[in-house]
Amino acid sequence: MSQHRRACVIHQHVFVKTQCFNNIKQKDIQNPATTSTDFVNNKASHANLLYYRWLDSKTKRITSRRLGISYDSNIHARDSLSITKRDNRHMYRKSLSNFKYDLSPNLRTQKQQEICFKRTCHRVFNKMRLPSNREAKNQDYLAIARKYRFLFLKSQYVKVPIRHLLYKYAH
Repeated sequence: MSQHRRACVIHQHVFVKTQCFNNIKQKDIQNPATTSTDFVNNKASHANLLYYRWLDSKTKRITSRRLGISYDSNIHARDSLSITKRDNRHMYRKSLSNFKYDLSPNLRTQKQQEICFKRTCHRVFNKMRLPSNREAKNQDYLAIARKYRFLFLKSQYVKVPIRHLLYKYAH
């Protein structure tokens, strides 16, 4: 057998059983009695889940190791003014904030993260349509980032309506 660790057709099954995947630990099999079976995957369950996240003021930290970024996500309920006067029918909205650019300590990974983040920035910012005689300002960058729900500054925040939970009548 060569250093590339392949076997002939006759011995392939023996090779796989003895040489491949020897150092992988078996996944702990959970007892079916301990797993929760009371969660039903429907709209009412998701509404209750969002309600309790809003009630507890839970903050979820979202991290992307590919881009080397992280940010917070909160659930906010709409107030009565925005529902009645502004005709917003969404019950909740998600707030994305507290952007942090945290790169890997590994230099090779750090370089890849910077490349991926710059590529994402270019993808979002190239969708900006401005008149040919005008240069892009900070407000333009923030507006296009808000439109595509993209964070790139620490002071920036984006509020996204949760679209699958609506009030029936806004008046």
